[in-house]
Amino acid sequence: MIRVFGMFEQNNLIVAPDDQFHLMQVLRVKLHETFEVLCEENVYRCNVTQLNPFMFEVMDVLTIDTELPHKITLLYVVPKGDKLDLVIQKAVELGVDEVILLQSKHSVVLWTEDQWKQKQGRFAKQIHDATLQCKRTSLMKLTTLLNFKEAIKLPFTYRFIASEHHLSTEPLSTLLKDASTQHSIAILVGAEGGFTIEEVNMAIEQQFLPLSLGKRILRTETAAIASCVLLSAWSERQ
Repeated sequence: MIRVFGMFEQNNLIVAPDDQFHLMQVLRVKLHETFEVLCEENVYRCNVTQLNPFMFEVMDVLTIDTELPHKITLLYVVPKGDKLDLVIQKAVELGVDEVILLQSKHSVVLWTEDQWKQKQGRFAKQIHDATLQCKRTSLMKLTTLLNFKEAIKLPFTYRFIASEHHLSTEPLSTLLKDASTQHSIAILVGAEGGFTIEEVNMAIEQQFLPLSLGKRILRTETAAIASCVLLSAWSERQ
């Protein structure tokens, strides 16, 4: 089923302009074809009643719950190249509530405010497209740009740091045995070169728990996605 974003205008549900163009010019919807509109975390099943100009009617509101029961945040040091594009896309698909970008000792990517503004549009489009593709009902938030010391002081109930310095850690099922849907969970993942031992110790002092992703050294984008997979799979099973 085709799904697009919508908005309310004077209490009327309308399709966002870009999505309407996509429906008409790319997908070439036909008269009386049904499609879904995602608006304010509700999904509306709609029917095309006119093509030129484009008009539709709402048939019913669908009961759909594709969000994780827990709010998961990825604290991610900005990597080089286009790795961040992949991580953002997969974080959306895995149900992450928010990605917060930060800088650490090994950071080599340093954005100016103007550079960030230029990238915002691209990242927003990636989140938009991935949300529709995986049938989520809410948009993942993307926040930038904190330094490491600011990031480790953010108030989460459970905090983890992906650490290559700790090869043996407790399984998530044990570490999160008392977690409820009212609790927030964050995972901190480094960029190329990982975290220094000083940064790991600083995070531990702020109640971060070291989390091993295995005996092998993972690329930054692999570590970020693997961390999200672990937390997403744990949350789905609760």
